[in-house]
Order: sequence, then structure tokens, then C-alpha cells
Amino acid sequence: MKNVNISIEEIVDSIDCGVILLDQNKHILLWNDWIAVRTGVAASEVVGRSILTSFNEPSNKQFATALSQAFTSGTRSTLTNSSPHPIFPLNISDKLHPNGEQTISVKMLKGWTVEPLCMIQITDSAASPAKRHVNEHHDDGNKVELDLLTNLYTRRFFDEYYRIELGRLQRLQQPFFLLMLDVDCFKKYNENYGEEAGDVALIRIAYSMRKILRRTSDVIARYGGEEFIFLLRDTTAHGAQITAEKLRKLVSNLEIEHDYSGVDDHMTVSIGVVGCDPQKSGNVNQLIDHVQLALQNAKNAGRNQVCYVEA
Repeated sequence: MKNVNISIEEIVDSIDCGVILLDQNKHILLWNDWIAVRTGVAASEVVGRSILTSFNEPSNKQFATALSQAFTSGTRSTLTNSSPHPIFPLNISDKLHPNGEQTISVKMLKGWTVEPLCMIQITDSAASPAKRHVNEHHDDGNKVELDLLTNLYTRRFFDEYYRIELGRLQRLQQPFFLLMLDVDCFKKYNENYGEEAGDVALIRIAYSMRKILRRTSDVIARYGGEEFIFLLRDTTAHGAQITAEKLRKLVSNLEIEHDYSGVDDHMTVSIGVVGCDPQKSGNVNQLIDHVQLALQNAKNAGRNQVCYVEA
């Protein structure tokens, strides 16, 4: 078996649940991507701080008791409760899934280091594979959070999240940017290489894009078959265009063979970028129309490029 050069952080960042490691003083040692995205708190903001004082709101009593028992007697606890009073504050899930259920496991890990560590695992019913499967097959109004192929947010999730976020950004008068990315000539790729190869290509692209957009303020979703949408905050028009160009180059550098593209001999993407001034921006649909127009302009100009427009 070949040696695998991969860190603990990379492993836990790929897990579809929240993972937190604490030292004996209840200070955070590790805070994975899953929980960073759902709390809106980056690892850099909390690593080294006490888990009990890392949030504005008071710590849940059940949670605090479970931690105390784990450290004093090694007791393993599993906490489960339903909203509207979640054990752990997950901002995105709380807004879009007010009737969700959290399960939190608290246990000690021995043998990893000289001193024992405490591991906290957090799952949320809104994000569980079983819940996603039910939602995919039942048209009952429930929200599907993650796309089963790419593990990115779905269009339904993004649309509702964006509607909520648009109202907040307009109230705060904060500018933001939408990006829409389309894989060039993807239909021809599927026709000539097969749909399975197409799925693998989309998985590779989605994984690579997640590695670039690691800020918790950035949101990315699969918006159509080979179409992706991004919401960028806390940046400038220049910064948004730089991000778009990075994404374009990233896909090109994957060098996914595409002899039937007509654009290049490997897979490429076209990207539309729209800058949204909250004082001038209209409703959700109008802004989506603007970014779709920017994307179409990029395609009309020859594909494999970025086109920016103001809303």
C-alpha cells in the first residue's frame, strides 16, 4: 500500500458532520469545515478559545454538563433535541430548518496524545443523508440541503438562503456579488465520454472549487446540471473578478480531456459576475437574471472567460 500524505484536518474536513477536538482545559484544538460553514465562525476565530465562551449566547446546560462529565469521569454522552432550542447554534440550519433535530456526541479520546482529548461530533437532521434522500423523493416542501453528487448546496437551498441573506444585506447596506459558472460544452462531453465520466468531472470540479472558496462567508451551490452559483460577501468588485478568474484557471488546470469542446482540448468554464449595490438592487429574481446575462455574455464572447456586469 502506498504511503498517504494526508493530515487529520483534511480527513475531518471531508466528513459530513461537525467535529471539534478540545484539550483538557476545554480549549478548541480543531474545528472542521462542516461546523465552520454552519456556524459562520471560521476555525481561526475559535481555535485556542474555550468552547464554553466562543459564542455570544450562553452555553446550553445539557452540553456543559456533558462536557464536565466527560472530563471528570470519562462518561460518554449523546444529546438529542429538537428546535426551536438547538443544543449548538448552527446559523444556516436554524434559519432554513427550524424544525430540525441535532444529535451531539461527547466522548474522550485516549492514546492520540500524551493528554486525553475530548471529541464532539454534531449531526443535524437537515443535513443527514437519510433526510436528503427522503426530501429528494417526496415533494412535500422540505428543503434539500446538499446535492448528492457534488456535496454542494442545492438550488432550492441556495434560493431560500439567498432570499434571507439578500434582505439582511439590503438592511445593512452591504454590497455583495453573485457568480454563475457553467461548464463549457458539457453536453458534448457526456455524449462522447459517457455520463459516468461527466459525473466524475463534476465531482472533481466541485471539490476543487470548495478548496478555493474556504471563507465561511462564501456560499456555493450546484444550480443546474453543470451550472454553479456563488454568493460572495466581504469583498470588492476587483476581488470578485479575481475569484472568478481563479475558478476559471482552476478548472482549466485540472486538464480534464475534452476533445469535442470546440473551445480547448480540455474542459473549460464560462463565468458571469454581477455586483449588487443594496441601494439599487431589486428582488431575488432580477439579480439572478443579471448574473445569468453576464454568464451568457461570457459564452457569446467565445467561452472560457469571465464577464462582469453591474446590477
